[in-house]
Amino acid sequence: MAPCAYLAPARDELQPLDHPEALPLRPRGARRLVCVSDTHCEHGQLVLPPGDVLVHAGDCLTESGSRHVSRGRPTEAGLAQFERFAAWFGAQPFENKVLVAGNHDGVLEALGPAAVRATLARAARVGSVHYLEHETAEVAGLRVFGSPFRVYASVNRAFGTPRPFAGVPRCDVVVTHVPAVLPHWGEDVEICALLARCGAQLHVGGHNHWAYGTYRTSCGVLCVVASSSSNDWVMNPRKLEGAGGGPRGDPADRLRGGYNIRSPPIVVDVAPAALEAEAAEAAAAEVAALAFTAVEAPKP
Repeated sequence: MAPCAYLAPARDELQPLDHPEALPLRPRGARRLVCVSDTHCEHGQLVLPPGDVLVHAGDCLTESGSRHVSRGRPTEAGLAQFERFAAWFGAQPFENKVLVAGNHDGVLEALGPAAVRATLARAARVGSVHYLEHETAEVAGLRVFGSPFRVYASVNRAFGTPRPFAGVPRCDVVVTHVPAVLPHWGEDVEICALLARCGAQLHVGGHNHWAYGTYRTSCGVLCVVASSSSNDWVMNPRKLEGAGGGPRGDPADRLRGGYNIRSPPIVVDVAPAALEAEAAEAAAAEVAALAFTAVEAPKP
């Protein structure tokens, strides 16, 4: 597995990079987003390249069933798993981090957004953590909307009651656990309508491990499917890999199976819409000034 994959501006194809040092210089005014998703308690296996914003598009945990949530409340084991993830997430060297939950994150759903944010804040050692549950935040100069809510065809159905996207303000980046578009499956009509309406430049999702990569929606918005785990649920404990050869993030994986990390983080550079508008205005003013000078210049 390459350390990361880079998506150059105005390109659709990922460029695998063997070393983070091979990343090109960030374009002037842009923010560098490092995108991951579906880490399923195995976040410790990831090696993250540098960037401005770390984006996690959901499924930080392994299971949302009764093993982690009982009678609407998280179990002790479920809480411990989320706290381990929060400690890792909060220690990553990014000034800003964005987390959206997924259908496996029943512990987060049971806790509620206030308790989730409190847990993340306690664990934050570097920068700011933004947990988005169908809401928008200003992140490193970017307006980011995030939501975990969708209908999930899975036994893990946390956040499985859809919420309308009406009223979402203009934003630069949309993060939902479900991708906006999938090969051979087509588009999520509501998410794509949101992207067209809010003027987003980038959509980040996960959920469908097999679809790791980048795609364009019919309205031209780039969709990154940043699923970090392989598509294969592994039951053989000898084939379950822990971080650095150590124990699994969920000890019960030995009996119940789990996923292995297979896909590298995806790095994308995004310029805030406000900066792009300022640059366009400055360029137009420069052209106008040159034209005025040409008209007014005295003849020799």
